[in-house]
Order: sequence, then structure tokens, then C-alpha cells
Amino acid sequence: MENLLAKHQGMNPTASFKDTGMTFAASSAQQSGIPLGGLRFHRQHFASMAAYAARGNMHSLVLIPEGKISWGKLSQSLDYGALTCQLRTDFDGCVRILKRTRSQKPVYLLNSVNPYRIEGQKTAAIELMEQLAWEPPDHIIVPGGNLGNSSAIGKALLEMRELKLISRLPKLSIIQAQGANPFYRSVREFGARRSKR
Repeated sequence: MENLLAKHQGMNPTASFKDTGMTFAASSAQQSGIPLGGLRFHRQHFASMAAYAARGNMHSLVLIPEGKISWGKLSQSLDYGALTCQLRTDFDGCVRILKRTRSQKPVYLLNSVNPYRIEGQKTAAIELMEQLAWEPPDHIIVPGGNLGNSSAIGKALLEMRELKLISRLPKLSIIQAQGANPFYRSVREFGARRSKR
């Protein structure tokens, strides 16, 4: 599989941490032959998707819930030629529209659950260990978001230990902003339900 990053002039073309995962996922999309490169609905993800879809001569579609626009990242996706639609709905409504679109058109999803995205995002952990001469720190703290980065970093750490590149696993903690903390809330609610048993 040809990696689109090798053809790209920069290692981080959109200045987003999503680029490392997107290069691998977009390469997979290009190889699949599906003409529509991906759909996405929020934040820096759509800029990265649009950049790599354009580089691979694929079309891309960005769906944005009403009022959830980062103008800087939106302008990047438009610059890269993504068809961008703001919808009068929330995130869940975008997901419903996405499902309908997939039932009518061949679409290669380049979203957070794409397994190739996780594989590409493992790069952050590998580069960190390389910079630390393969001596793991005691603790790594990762922003939570949708847990893609923490999943990728955790997977990479486990694989590096299995390959004996590192001798032990560091503690991995996830942080989230107070106003956007679904992971924290779900863990807290799970703990409360468990304690009632």
C-alpha cells in the first residue's frame, strides 16, 4: 500500500495531530478504489481528511452539526476541496445522515473508528519512546477526545513491550476538559451504578 504521506511535502500538513493517523487511513481508502474518500463532522479531523483525500485524488465530504464550526480548520478543508455541509442537527443527526448516505453510495469512512487511523496514530508513542532512548516514562497523560489517541498510544505501548523494545508499560492517563468530558462522566456513572449493587 502506498503511503500518501510519502508523497506529501510536510509531515504535518494541517498542523493537526490527526495527520499521522489520517495518512495511513487515507492510503487505505485510496487503495479501496471507493471514489468518496470519507465523511466527518467535527474539529481538526475534517481538515486532515480533506488534505489527504485531495492528495490521493479522492473526493471528500464534511458534515458539520449546526454551530459547531472551527473556522480555521473549516477553511483548510475548503482549501483542499472538500464538499462541506453544515446541517441543522446535532452530532447524532449527522451520524443518521451518514448512515443513509452509506446505504446509497459507496463511502470509505475516515472517522475515528477506522482501524487504519488507530494504526497510524501509534506513531506518537513510537516516536516518544525513540526520543527517550526506549526508556518509558513513569506516566503519559493524553487528551481524551474520542479516545482514539489513547487507544493508539496504549496499543503501541503494548506492542513495543511485546517486541521487547521497551521493558515496562508506563501509566496512561486520559484527561478531558470539564465542558467536554463524556468519558469522565461515563466512568463516574458506571462507578455509581456499581456501588449500588
